[in-house]
Amino acid sequence: MGLQSLIFYTLVTWLPDLLSNYNYSNDEAGWMLFLLQISIFPTTIVIPMMAEKLKNQSALSVFGSILFVLGTLGFMVGSGFVLVLSSISIGLASGTTLSLCMMFFSLRTKDGRQAAEVSGMAQSVGYLLAALGPWLFGLLFDVSGDMFFSLTMLLICSIIMIFVGFFSGLNRFVSV
Repeated sequence: MGLQSLIFYTLVTWLPDLLSNYNYSNDEAGWMLFLLQISIFPTTIVIPMMAEKLKNQSALSVFGSILFVLGTLGFMVGSGFVLVLSSISIGLASGTTLSLCMMFFSLRTKDGRQAAEVSGMAQSVGYLLAALGPWLFGLLFDVSGDMFFSLTMLLICSIIMIFVGFFSGLNRFVSV
């Protein structure tokens, strides 16, 4: 929950500045941010329908995390059409992983009370972690003068998500 939100909110905050480093105008950067956000919708519709039919959602979780990795790597490469594909990849990843996070609250608990407890804990800790993302991204940029280290932070979070997502997708119950 937290890593997904950290990556999403950081890129929503910093994507226009990142793209200005690649000589995008403010208008072009705004359209790329729109592209990222509109790309969220297909997976928020399709992934829950797929996930409810599966006993184990690990493959879907890993898929979403790999899309984050690919999107972040594309922003590190930073050339023409790769940036467009990266925006789409991050949008699809965001929709996939957020949908799964929300579904896991009910899929990984035995009753409504447990679901509420797990949801409250995960969202509290998750959004606290997510709030640090844009700040840390900016701090790394200020210290280094380059977006490379900031994007590396997002890449590391994406790689961690592959493993966390795999284990979160396993068919088992959790409690607080």
